[in-house]
Formats: sequence, structure tokens, C-alpha cells
Amino acid sequence: MFTDTEFVFDATSGKVLNMKYDLWLFYDEPYRSAYCQSSMYGVPFDGMDYCNDDLEGGMKGILGKAIKIFDVCNKQGYQAGILSWFAESITFNPSVLFSRYVEYEIIDDLHVKVIISSNGVSGTGIITLNELGAITEFYSDDRQVETINGIETAIGWRCEYEDYREEHGILQAHTVRCVKVYPEKELIYFDSNNFNVEYTK
Repeated sequence: MFTDTEFVFDATSGKVLNMKYDLWLFYDEPYRSAYCQSSMYGVPFDGMDYCNDDLEGGMKGILGKAIKIFDVCNKQGYQAGILSWFAESITFNPSVLFSRYVEYEIIDDLHVKVIISSNGVSGTGIITLNELGAITEFYSDDRQVETINGIETAIGWRCEYEDYREEHGILQAHTVRCVKVYPEKELIYFDSNNFNVEYTK
């Protein structure tokens, strides 16, 4: 549960939302859901990430509790969802590293290629570790697609983890940052050290 988090809603205009963001991560399958509450020009805004039975994933935005301003759902969104599930889980629930949906290929002592597969859909990324064995980032070329000059274009995406401290008997990062990696720049669009983690059975 993230509180008072700044999120870059629109990379083109630089529109930033201050939001409350609730994230659900499941272990037994690569599934996640997210719900955010914020406002635009004083009007309530609700957003949600979701997936459906057609192996599509997407994001939906509602303004004023009634007006749907966007609903983007496609096959690429499902791939993005399983990559996000892994990237978010490794800091909050590291047992995901042993998931039957995840395979690894060692690159060197500090880098590991990851393949996450579910329902015939897969995505890859690279884990970076520091000399103490802590995961410092997860990078993927498969997760993020942006419209650039009218063309749907794959760009890089990175999740960064900092400030590890013990919580619930595990070392957990207390700063999480998400970065879009464009050919000419990088954009930090999600950056938070203000969150609380709860575990349920």
C-alpha cells in the first residue's frame, strides 16, 4: 500500500499525479492487480491495472467516478503484467524467485537472465545484484511499449531497489523506483519510499 506517491501520468506533457496506490501480488500464479486513487484538476481519478481470460492485460482510468477516459487492453499488456508481477514481487516476496513460472540463465556473478512464462506468454529480463547478493535492479526490453511519432515502439523498462532493511524476517527494499528507458532519455515515473507491506494466506 503506497501513500503520497508521485506518478508521471503523461510522459509527453509531464503531468504528475499524487496518488494512493494499492498493489496486490499473488504467489501461486503470475497475477497482479493495482488500484490507484488521485485527482485531476480537483476531479477524482481512479485507475486500475487488470487482465482478462483472453490473456490480455490493461489499464483503465475513470474520472469523476463515472467517465471512462481510457481503457487500453491488449496481448502486450498481459506480457507486461507478468513481468511487473516478477519485478514487484522480488523485493516484497522474494519466494517468487522459486516460482515454477520462472527460469534463469546465469550471465556472470552479478547478472542473471530471467524468463517468466504463463499460459504460453513469456517475457525476459535481467536481474542485477550487488556484491552482498542484494537485487538492485530488474531490466526488461519486453515490458514497455510507447507511441513514438505515431508508431508503437518497444522501449526499455527498469525497476530499481534501494535501502534494504529487515521486515517480517526478510531483507526488504524500502525504496522502489520505476524507469522508462527511451533511446534519448530516461524517465523516472514512479518513485516511492512511503509504503506498507501486508502478507495474507
